[in-house]
Amino acid sequence: ELVRHVAVQKLLGVEPPDQPAGVRVVSRDEEHHLEVHPSGVSGADARPIDEYHIEIRHLGTGSIHSFSRPVGAAGCKPQRARIGRLTPGEHQFTVSAVNLAGYSSPISVAIDT
Repeated sequence: ELVRHVAVQKLLGVEPPDQPAGVRVVSRDEEHHLEVHPSGVSGADARPIDEYHIEIRHLGTGSIHSFSRPVGAAGCKPQRARIGRLTPGEHQFTVSAVNLAGYSSPISVAIDT
């Protein structure tokens, strides 16, 4: 696709999104929920977000589960995702915002279950 070509992205001013402003994991009813807050940049300076790439790493075993969550037009608003139950131990959640131009810098948070 022409839109994915780097020169076209530069011409259109499309750049990778800014790093999310915050990530939080909340425990509710024996399940976990992930909250992602977009960067504080708004208006004409805001870079579009198409999806969030999320990686959950169990620090004790090294196992990794990754997935993407499309956000569409709601990318400029805080996002919430139900993670479900986690195996006991320490987990690191790493999140990057994604658009056609690439990935933002990741942001991470660790919790102990």
